Amino acid sequence: MATPDRKSMKKCIRDLTSNNVKLLVRSCEGTYEEEQLTQEGIKVEELIFPDGQLPEQQVIDRWLDIVDDFFDGPSTEGLAAQNQN
Repeated sequence: MATPDRKSMKKCIRDLTSNNVKLLVRSCEGTYEEEQLTQEGIKVEELIFPDGQLPEQQVIDRWLDIVDDFFDGPSTEGLAAQNQN
């Protein structure tokens, strides 16, 4: 998912909620208020690393933990990843 801005945030939230996304993992700086997502029951976790570079090992390890937790959790919940583009 590309980084939304304030104008496109409503559509983004609509898309996320229609897919029952409960966790958005962001790998870039935010361009919107997270409160808009949390009000819809979507948690935001930041795993930020420089665009075009490999993430540090701790970021990779945390991402793998998130994915493991996701597949061990309720099958009806969605997970989304957001990058720079």
